[in-house]
Amino acid sequence: MKGSSNGDLMNQILFVGMIAIFLFVLVPKLKVLIFGSDDPLPNGVIIDVRTKGEWDYDHIDGAILIPDYSIGSMITSKVPDKTTPINLYCASGMRASSAKSKLKSMGYTNVSNIGGISSARTKLLKQKRTL
Repeated sequence: MKGSSNGDLMNQILFVGMIAIFLFVLVPKLKVLIFGSDDPLPNGVIIDVRTKGEWDYDHIDGAILIPDYSIGSMITSKVPDKTTPINLYCASGMRASSAKSKLKSMGYTNVSNIGGISSARTKLLKQKRTL
């Protein structure tokens, strides 16, 4: 009997772990896949909303680092004009989506979530070629 209750407990732990992975990893990525990201705004400021560690590892040349958790307090010092085109990116597009919502609620009018760093890089290169 004791062995089967340990097995049941392990199964429950695995099940909860799988649910957690689904909710915290896959659902946000599915949301970006379903709703997509935006095209880059021409002549826009590029803002990386990832962490400093992610920035240090890799970032898009010319981008400004403003982590998503600081966007509300730092944006006015970096981009004071609320009509300036702003292109946001992160690792997958989720933090950029959240930052876009925050900026819109602050009155910024030209904000684009250009997705994760890989797709953002591709979109910006494509835009550069067509200009």
